[in-house]
Amino acid sequence: MSHKQDALADRQQQLIAMIYGLQKAAPKYSEGFARGLQVYQNNLLATAARALSISYPVIEQLLGHVAMTVLARMLLQSSPPATGDWADWGGDLKELLLTSSLIEEHPYLADMAQLEWAVHNASRSAHRPLVQASLSHLADTPVERIGFCLADSVQVMASDFPVDIIWRAHQPTEESLQLDSDLLARELQQHQGRCHLIIHRQGNAPRLQRISDAEYAWCCDVLQGNSLGQLLDRHPQFDFSHWLSNALENQWIEQLVEIN
Repeated sequence: MSHKQDALADRQQQLIAMIYGLQKAAPKYSEGFARGLQVYQNNLLATAARALSISYPVIEQLLGHVAMTVLARMLLQSSPPATGDWADWGGDLKELLLTSSLIEEHPYLADMAQLEWAVHNASRSAHRPLVQASLSHLADTPVERIGFCLADSVQVMASDFPVDIIWRAHQPTEESLQLDSDLLARELQQHQGRCHLIIHRQGNAPRLQRISDAEYAWCCDVLQGNSLGQLLDRHPQFDFSHWLSNALENQWIEQLVEIN
């Protein structure tokens, strides 16, 4: 690469850094350059705020568009997009919220961000049907060598807040699940302890549901890649047959595999 090409590449990188860093143009640049830079930055910020609102619709309802734009600005500076697809961007919002003053007034926001990002990813994940023949491993393979291949959409989380109730209360397309403000307040007041959730895709839509403490611990170990034998050793009182039936019904499992 020639010296001129190197210099051009450096200038392009500097421009990209200024745009994504939302920095003001240095005095050495012309007024026209500064105005052009501002146009690029305004368009970038508007696009980023729109992308966050799509990925985190409940948080936008809770905080409003202005706050989402502020969060988008902060996230652009700390975690700029790594791909050309805006749907891939925004996964660090939970960490950003944990350092924000917003968490003092709304302590559940970080967990809500985790839930919404899981739902967002579940909605984009590929759906592959169960490999029925793989179930034969249960009959002819030692449990120490049976592994589970879960669907890409399956994620679990735990929260000290009833984030699933808050999430459902803000779903405009699920009228049967909507709660008025008084009922929502009562639901929140009645909540005790931690809630454990599994998020997955069923058919064409993401789903979430509560699971027990035991199911959560089991699913965490499944996601860690433990064999059925290891799982049964770790959770001797767990009702594996019931879980397997539920997992197959809800399309959590793609196939059983033999582990060497």
